[in-house]
Amino acid sequence: MSGARSGGVMARIVAPLLAPTLFYAWVWIALLTFRELTLAVLLTTRDNITLPVVIWTLWDGRPQDSAAIAVVMLLLMTPCLIAFWFVLRGRGNLGDGA
Repeated sequence: MSGARSGGVMARIVAPLLAPTLFYAWVWIALLTFRELTLAVLLTTRDNITLPVVIWTLWDGRPQDSAAIAVVMLLLMTPCLIAFWFVLRGRGNLGDGA
């Protein structure tokens, strides 16, 4: 883009190149954060309780309830994982399994 201003270069070249990378990074960080337990347990307060902390507290006395909540958490994340897989598949970043 010869002669384009910085804003035009950012909008037409840099942003489209960075968009997929930023999206994949966001999904990866969201997945890692969703399953993170150690930091959540250490930083939890009475007003700020996350799902992994609930699972952790139920594990000691009622492991059946803890397992049920973990399954629900897995079911909530499954659509995100499938969407992520389809996005990667559409871009040709995943093989066809062969």
